[in-house]
Amino acid sequence: MTAAGELEFVNHHILEYTGRTLEELKQWGTSDTVHPEDLPHVIQVSTQSIASGTPYEMVHRLRRSDGVYHWFQNNSFPLRDTSGHIVGWCALLTGIDERKRAEDALAASERESRLIVDTIPGFVWTMSAAGDVESVNQQMLEYFGKPLEELHDWSSFLHPDDRFRVVATWTRTIETAQPYEIEHRL
Repeated sequence: MTAAGELEFVNHHILEYTGRTLEELKQWGTSDTVHPEDLPHVIQVSTQSIASGTPYEMVHRLRRSDGVYHWFQNNSFPLRDTSGHIVGWCALLTGIDERKRAEDALAASERESRLIVDTIPGFVWTMSAAGDVESVNQQMLEYFGKPLEELHDWSSFLHPDDRFRVVATWTRTIETAQPYEIEHRL
């Protein structure tokens, strides 16, 4: 791109991918080359970066020649002359469609798992191997009336008469890596 951010040159891969000419691609901001949902963000980030002279990195979708949009990571940086003045911009577009789809599938799976855990009619929590609370279900949050950050000292929620016995059992569990079952009051 020019120092002002106007498209000046693209390689043959982009021309083949989009099925467009360089002249058509120069109008990317008013065409459907960038996905309509992503376009405002792409314009904002690139405009701010060009105005400030700072590199940028963003993820957005580009329209393939068959009309299907795929995800790309866009890394752009200024090209400077020996005196430090910006003489142009270089952008590298890397296809990340498979990674993005895998991330989206994982996020959906995590949301589904969270929904299952939150609908279990009992307390569910996970702890690290060191005994730190990592997550709790909605029932625990409601029962204690505290955010997760305040539930990390789980032994403080044990009944005083049960605390020593439960902590000792948990400590043995950590040392032996064996499951445990214990009744106690909260």
